[in-house]
Amino acid sequence: MDANGNGQAPRSTLLRMTLNCDILRLPRETCPMPHPTQPDPTQPDRSPPPPVTLTSADILRGGREAMILHAGEAYRLRVTSKDRLILTK
Repeated sequence: MDANGNGQAPRSTLLRMTLNCDILRLPRETCPMPHPTQPDPTQPDRSPPPPVTLTSADILRGGREAMILHAGEAYRLRVTSKDRLILTK
């Protein structure tokens, strides 16, 4: 909260938060903050795998409608007359 009580961090705090080793020209090995382009080698990689990419042709296999089963429920994927996809339960 600032001196006016508006809930924002003081400007000096924001400035300190934005400084990094490149701005300060510190050697990376002595930098107290991890460099944003280098992951922390002590932490496991927690990034999610890339999503699977399928074309609608792969799913529809030449038809205009397909059934998709998810968590025991059936969903219908269909192509509209305006060539858009609609997924319904």
